[in-house]
Amino acid sequence: MAATPPAASAATADAHATLRRFLAQFQKELDDEERLESEFDDAFVWETSSSNYSCATAQDAQNVQLNRYANVLPYDHALVPVAPPNSSREYINASWLTSTRDDAAAWRYICTQGPLPHTSGTFWRMVYAQRPVAIAMLTGFVEKRIQKCHEYFPATLEDELYTDDDGHLAKLRIACERVETLVPGLEERNIVVESLDPGGETIRVSHFHYTEWPDHGTPGSTHVLRLLIHRMRKLQELRAADVAGSAAATTTTSPAGAGAGHDSQSASAGSEAPLVVHCSAGVGRTGVFCACDVLIRRIDAILKHPHKFDGNAFAAKFLNIPSLIKFFRTQRVGMVQTREQYVFCFRLLAEELQLRVEMSKGSD
Repeated sequence: MAATPPAASAATADAHATLRRFLAQFQKELDDEERLESEFDDAFVWETSSSNYSCATAQDAQNVQLNRYANVLPYDHALVPVAPPNSSREYINASWLTSTRDDAAAWRYICTQGPLPHTSGTFWRMVYAQRPVAIAMLTGFVEKRIQKCHEYFPATLEDELYTDDDGHLAKLRIACERVETLVPGLEERNIVVESLDPGGETIRVSHFHYTEWPDHGTPGSTHVLRLLIHRMRKLQELRAADVAGSAAATTTTSPAGAGAGHDSQSASAGSEAPLVVHCSAGVGRTGVFCACDVLIRRIDAILKHPHKFDGNAFAAKFLNIPSLIKFFRTQRVGMVQTREQYVFCFRLLAEELQLRVEMSKGSD
């Protein structure tokens, strides 16, 4: 067997040391959960919807009934359009959550409320317009006898749903092509969304329903959420590779300058399609999912490019959970809702790092 090149061995050793340093940081934080809870209480008081950003669209008289909760309204500057530009101005309670250009890793989410009976069609029109690769549903339909989300997707292979046709918006057929229980409490469905308008397209999206996460609380284990995060990331990477391959093929067959499109926040723009994430309000469990996913992406970035970042400075800037949540809250109100959810973010990252440390030992 060929010997491992010295440079590769050094890189592996550096990665292992980096992981151990990050792990020690999060374990130290978790050793004092009371301090973390106090930190959350001090830094993350619930903002009102009339805080520093306008919510005028959500507060418009014709849109008020489209909000599940009166105190969870999307900011105008982060509002997700239902349809492409120059089309109907249909409203949905959904916000863009996007990374800045100087982030260690690129990420983009559509964070939204659980659909209501009268907003389910709007939800699917948004999916059709924005072309996400996957949807994460982090709530049950009913929790503690309270309706948390409408049954907006086809649950079985025999079910089909249709959006209302008001004469202006796309009429869609939504059907289920596959259902699989990945682990107890986590189901994956392959959903097809077909436009019934002349010249319409058919798209496919993966739908994940995580049913073991209590409202305002946290799961008993981090395992299923970490599984979901990695599964959705893999699907996103596969979509990005397909898009890159198609773009390369187009470049080789098109005249110079042909096909240059407008760079928008639709799923066709950028290197990755967005992920749609929702619970009931679209802020508590949704915020935890997004925070944990972003932090894992950032860890992957420094492991992939260890010489691009200084380890200590990286941890201070990019593994700073309070800073990340504060940034989230400039794009959607109330992201990460409770002290328990806040501590859970630290716990999940510590367990993810512990697994990475053990895996890096095996590759020595």
